[in-house]
Amino acid sequence: MNNTNIYSEDIVAFALYRQCIARDSQVFFKFHHNLSFRGDRQWYYYCSPEVDVIEARNDGITVGYELKGSRKHKSGALDFPDVFDAMGQAMAYLDLPGVHEKSGRSLFVGGVFDFVNVVCARQTPDLDERETRGLSIVPIGAMLALPYGRLLTEPVPELAR
Repeated sequence: MNNTNIYSEDIVAFALYRQCIARDSQVFFKFHHNLSFRGDRQWYYYCSPEVDVIEARNDGITVGYELKGSRKHKSGALDFPDVFDAMGQAMAYLDLPGVHEKSGRSLFVGGVFDFVNVVCARQTPDLDERETRGLSIVPIGAMLALPYGRLLTEPVPELAR
């Protein structure tokens, strides 16, 4: 098996879907905004950054997931993402999406997600001290995607309080 592909964002998404998302949930991948107006509609939604995965559970809970796969460095070595790489985008999820009329009046501004998680590819199942400290002060959970599609989950900070 080629280890350079094991940690791609697509593999991380597949592992998340297979191992952590309930079968009766609705799942949306790569949710983009639609700033181009359709002629038959008087509103549009704005969602930036794009949301990698949205899970709409049957119990009414909505979860957003920001995924980060590894990248190949110029030297050929794998470069694993820092949890902070994903946290910046995940913080923006807490205020998404916005729904606006064509006139610019806001109909709904953010806060659709009940929980937000970052899922980062890693070689080993470790968070360093600063990542743990950072996650302890924001309402964002963390999962680590380990070799061969295994996921290690950490508790969502809101649930641990």
